[in-house]
Amino acid sequence: MFPPNIMSFTKKMPVVFLFIVLSFLSKSALAQEDLADTPIRHFILYNKPVEYKPFAITGRVIGTNLESIKEAEVINICTGETTKADDNGIYHFRAAKGDTLAFVGPKYSATVMGVK
Repeated sequence: MFPPNIMSFTKKMPVVFLFIVLSFLSKSALAQEDLADTPIRHFILYNKPVEYKPFAITGRVIGTNLESIKEAEVINICTGETTKADDNGIYHFRAAKGDTLAFVGPKYSATVMGVK
């Protein structure tokens, strides 16, 4: 029915197909191996996170006529801590650089200041 040349070729066809597939897979494996062995030239350096370092702050709350404001409330907006000034308007507080302090006193509007 078929000439003998075609019969021998059809018997060898799965072997040839298998050879082509295996050679392709080996080339792709070599390509991946080359990528894995290349050195990393650029590293990403991450900075250390900023530490919150509070320090003692002492101050006096005074009004527009330079009078001491009694019972003025001092609020650290960043941490939510609050303190009250004594009868002389002096307050003691712990805050860090960059914190924002709000001063609220009777008869005065609230004032906001940053810690340097």
